[in-house]
Amino acid sequence: MVKIDTEGFDFLVLEGAERTLTSGACEIVQFEYNWRWLLNRASLRDVFRLIAGKPYHLGKLIGESIEFYDEWHFELDRYFENNYVLIRKGSPLLALGKRVRFSPSNAPVGAHDGIDTRYS
Repeated sequence: MVKIDTEGFDFLVLEGAERTLTSGACEIVQFEYNWRWLLNRASLRDVFRLIAGKPYHLGKLIGESIEFYDEWHFELDRYFENNYVLIRKGSPLLALGKRVRFSPSNAPVGAHDGIDTRYS
């Protein structure tokens, strides 16, 4: 596991770890996301681009669960303080979360609405 907490420079650290991410050498990468990312002109969209084709799923830590997103949606980039994780595909830790998507009206669906969207 790798934990990144670099006060807004988290995406730059992720970029620097691209070879590690490509190889899937780390099962979990946790990072903070907040308004400081704006200072470095970075966003969650950049994370989705970085992990495209790599063996990871992106999730947001919510209490004792994880909301997983298969693709970027503009509603994700609000720059609110949160902890996110990249979890390697096939990891048993994926069972801790649920897949979330966005409806045509841009509302999150799957996290708290009783729909069985477990990740496995």
